[in-house]
Amino acid sequence: MSISLPGKVQLLVNEALAEMDADPQHRLAHQRRRQIYDAFKRLVHPPGQRACGWLAVITARRVLPLFQQEYPEDTLPQDLLDAAIGALQGSVDDEAADDLQDEGYHASGNTWGYDEMEITWNADLAGRAAYHALKEARGQVPLSNLDRIHTLGEVSFPSGEFSEYPQPIRGDQFTDEDLCGIESSDAAAAAAVAFACRPDGPLCDPSKLREFWTWWLTEAVPEAWETAQE
Repeated sequence: MSISLPGKVQLLVNEALAEMDADPQHRLAHQRRRQIYDAFKRLVHPPGQRACGWLAVITARRVLPLFQQEYPEDTLPQDLLDAAIGALQGSVDDEAADDLQDEGYHASGNTWGYDEMEITWNADLAGRAAYHALKEARGQVPLSNLDRIHTLGEVSFPSGEFSEYPQPIRGDQFTDEDLCGIESSDAAAAAAVAFACRPDGPLCDPSKLREFWTWWLTEAVPEAWETAQE
């Protein structure tokens, strides 16, 4: 039996799925994701607010094995995800969540304490997805103030050479490959790039992006809505 989404959310999901499928790179615009988050949050009853947090948790959980396979003894990303679930279920106090979120902030900004030349992008971003999931589960709004962020160029992988853009690109025009490593991102951007990118850089396989976003729109979003109501 399929899960019935609220009408506005279902409409946005259908539009997002069609746009992603038609895009040559099979990217899902972050503006579309923000519309889905906002549509959930505008629902007056509590499940609408919790659905966004559960969506972040379900999204991060999808790619967490990419980190665990590389660093099986490092439990921090799993701890972050467990805290996110605890926050949604009311079983984690704010002080403990604050401490863990702060630890995740510093760890995710420093490649989890590993050599940045050795850790794969997949593992790094899978960990970041868990960090973003904790923030979103605690009510932090993702993808905000992107117009205040700019990038001046790009780094080629694996050479590491930097080439400057003729004009800076503003954050609200970023692709997920640009968004995935910044604080204002969402769990979905980090997870999608972790799932689809090469180990040596955020260069995504379009077929893998299509697989991820199809799952996210048709399975993760309904599961989040169902879980939020339990």
